[in-house]
Amino acid sequence: MPPARDNDHSALALFAAELQAARARAGMSRDELAARINYSPSLVGMVESMRRVPRMDFAQRCDDALATTGTFARLHEHLRTAPFPSWFRPFAQHEAEATSLRTFELVLVPGLLQTPKYARAVLSTRVGTTEDEIDQWVTARMERQAILDRDDPPLLWAVIDEGVLHRPVGGVDVMRAQVEHLAERTGRSNVVIQVIPVMSASMLGCWVRS
Repeated sequence: MPPARDNDHSALALFAAELQAARARAGMSRDELAARINYSPSLVGMVESMRRVPRMDFAQRCDDALATTGTFARLHEHLRTAPFPSWFRPFAQHEAEATSLRTFELVLVPGLLQTPKYARAVLSTRVGTTEDEIDQWVTARMERQAILDRDDPPLLWAVIDEGVLHRPVGGVDVMRAQVEHLAERTGRSNVVIQVIPVMSASMLGCWVRS
């Protein structure tokens, strides 16, 4: 993962400090808080030591467990784009505010339509990354998809090449689940998925002669 920008580090440091302070006020150990929010003590420790960017679900559960009335959910808003590379962050912000999104993919399923296992298989191909970094990237990618489930979701119009559906990313089981996920998404009024069919040799010959 690229080094955090200064404002990313400050936001993460503030989240970590507030979490430690709220936990201390509540008289909870890391293990006790972890049990309350159904996350591992090691993850709580990584968030408090600024080695992990928490997801929104983590922040909301901390608010519930520590009775902090939305403090951590609000702090999380400043961390939402932290796991993304710097070049992608402006797009992520525009994506979150858009009323319609159009995308074309020739090689992979679009990020907004990927399952966690498919996303992990794709992101794991990056050279020199740790499991912790991959976990953060997968979490960030899944949280991007929350815009499709909100009360006023944007229209997502995705055009993909048929080869995307045949390319064995992550193995047979991962691909089966991914295709089933795409089929489920097309049942939503705000998602349109169109597949460009692979041109057969006979079709190509007819096209060339014409």
